[in-house]
Amino acid sequence: VTFAVSVESEDSPLLIGRKGEVLDALQTIGRMLAYRLDLGPEARIMVDVNAYRRQQEENLMSFVNETAQRVKTSKTAETLRPMTSYERHLVHEVVSDVEGIESVSVGEGAQRRVTIRPKEVVKEV
Repeated sequence: VTFAVSVESEDSPLLIGRKGEVLDALQTIGRMLAYRLDLGPEARIMVDVNAYRRQQEENLMSFVNETAQRVKTSKTAETLRPMTSYERHLVHEVVSDVEGIESVSVGEGAQRRVTIRPKEVVKEV
């Protein structure tokens, strides 16, 4: 179950914060609230302010698609910046639609990244 909370505000910079840090904190509070209300382990609360997160997702998906095409053409792997689990999930979704390449998560914690690479061809003997 996913609950989407969309906020429209003239004070959006205060609610979004630097690089979405306040927005992430609001979403964490929402996740804690879902836990407290015992909405189940699958419950998600997505918070967006003035469509900021949606725009960031669209930008990320466009960037990943361009990167995937570049990797496919050059046959050279590329590792992206550290990302949240949700961002990594979006990357894996976009890459799964591009034939001949794959994505893998590498690293730990806040430094976890996604590498987009050509698929290895396994030859049968």
